[in-house]
Amino acid sequence: MNTSRHLHRTLTAAVATLTILAFPPPAAAQAAAAFKNGEKILWRDGPSGKWETGSYAGATPGDSQPIIQKRAGDPNSQMASNWKDIKPWAAAQAPAVPAAAGKFQPGQKIWYLVGSTWPPQWEQGTFIAETPGGKQPIIRRKPDQFHPEGAQSAYSWEDVKAAPPAAAGIARTPIPVLPRVPQPGATPGQPQPGAEPGKPAAGPGGPPLVENEILKFLSVRLGDTPFADPVKLQQTKNDLGALIKKRGTAFLHNSAISPLGQKLTAFGMTSEVTGPLGLNFGPPNDQNWLFGSWVTAKTGLPVTYKDGDRLMEWGEVGALNTGKVTINKDGTYVWNTGGAQGVIQGKWHAASGDEMADQGGAGVVLENAKSGANWVAYKYRAGNPQEEWLGIAQVNHRSIREGAMRIPAGK
Repeated sequence: MNTSRHLHRTLTAAVATLTILAFPPPAAAQAAAAFKNGEKILWRDGPSGKWETGSYAGATPGDSQPIIQKRAGDPNSQMASNWKDIKPWAAAQAPAVPAAAGKFQPGQKIWYLVGSTWPPQWEQGTFIAETPGGKQPIIRRKPDQFHPEGAQSAYSWEDVKAAPPAAAGIARTPIPVLPRVPQPGATPGQPQPGAEPGKPAAGPGGPPLVENEILKFLSVRLGDTPFADPVKLQQTKNDLGALIKKRGTAFLHNSAISPLGQKLTAFGMTSEVTGPLGLNFGPPNDQNWLFGSWVTAKTGLPVTYKDGDRLMEWGEVGALNTGKVTINKDGTYVWNTGGAQGVIQGKWHAASGDEMADQGGAGVVLENAKSGANWVAYKYRAGNPQEEWLGIAQVNHRSIREGAMRIPAGK
């Protein structure tokens, strides 16, 4: 009797299972009907999350899962996926229209973000139109001395608002800096960054550039079609890079997080501009700034090499107080390497533009120095301007470099 009841329950469960398989959920059946065998599709790879190109090869019984063929002509590359992880290839290629497209009317007053200022600064402008596909808004900016009627520019949708955000203009607490160390032998009154909050002092080539000046320079030179003339574009990059090295910048630039970097990319700017932009904070130094004694420090860069069939990475540990270098006004230097090479004495010459590479300001080349190579010494201008840091790098191998902090006079 118990056996009969057990058999009855088993058969009932089996029939219920067959019924479920015979009548798939409406959503699965609808999804299956949207694809044809052999159709080109995009499928999402689970581990990486990337969308890959493949083809649709039918569905499992009951349309519960799609079967995709990852590689054409290879039946062994078929696998079952999920309906949410495939989509029509053609539809995926259609350019996405930004959600903000169609939001503004021509002639409407709007607000736009001025450069990448902090705190955020917004100005009122006029919406003109959208670029093809609604990818960007075209606005007329506030009139200035270069564009009395207001220049027209394509912006990012996130930098254009119907009204300025409430958070715009909120003051932030300034980052504290270390007290300035007097420079031995420096020209009295030599301009230094940060002398007056928000107004870096001017160097020989003029005051350090602000972001708006850089964007204005590109707008005047290239307009809205920066790639139309490759020769003009290259000359513009060369000229802007030289201007940055000549005047320095009033802001620290980090291309990985700065909105300015995105705008520079839109103008076609590459290493001729982005290199100097990250290394020339504050006005350029004169040669007198380099004279004096410095205690060296070193951080080794990782070195990748093969050990049999394994790829290994070796990194040198950073170290402070690794030696001392003195640069004298009379054209000589003394470098106590603190290692096997001991004390090296030699001559220096003024660094050329090629030897300075992306660095602006004055530099000197220590001839036949450490490891028998020429090393260029320059003011490190990619950090706190109130700290006295000297950069030293091999002229022909810029990745081999050291840093040094000034030793105050009398110590």
